[in-house]
Amino acid sequence: MSTNPFLDQSRLPYQAPRFDRIKDCHYRPAFDEGVRQKRVEIEAIVNHPAAPDFTNTLLALEQSGALLSRVTSVFFAMAAAHTNDELQRLDEVFSAGLAALSTDIYLNGALLLALTPFGSSVTRWGWMTSRYGWSMLSISVLYWQARSLPKRTRRD
Repeated sequence: MSTNPFLDQSRLPYQAPRFDRIKDCHYRPAFDEGVRQKRVEIEAIVNHPAAPDFTNTLLALEQSGALLSRVTSVFFAMAAAHTNDELQRLDEVFSAGLAALSTDIYLNGALLLALTPFGSSVTRWGWMTSRYGWSMLSISVLYWQARSLPKRTRRD
């Protein structure tokens, strides 16, 4: 068991965070590890040996970043409702880090290439908004970026 409550899944109902154990010093190491894990998971999707399918591409993308989600959901709630100087400083750092991660994901040509086989119309992906909570904006951006790749680099 880790001394950082974010690095272990909570055993509370619905995996609720252990607020009684979370200290300001826990956010940064957990955030950094969450970003590292998310990048590793994206690389695993990109380098998957099988042809892209729902499970090894779309579902894997949706399920990536569990630790990062756990940390940021608590952090941004606390930064908004129970802030202090340290949380405000970390807010700037984390916002920049998340922007960089998002940019890297949206501009990852290999990931976009893996997404191209999933249909010629973004409306075919609409069911994912209700089932998996993806926003149509995220789906549209990924899809159209994939479609904008030069034809010779796409898988379709």
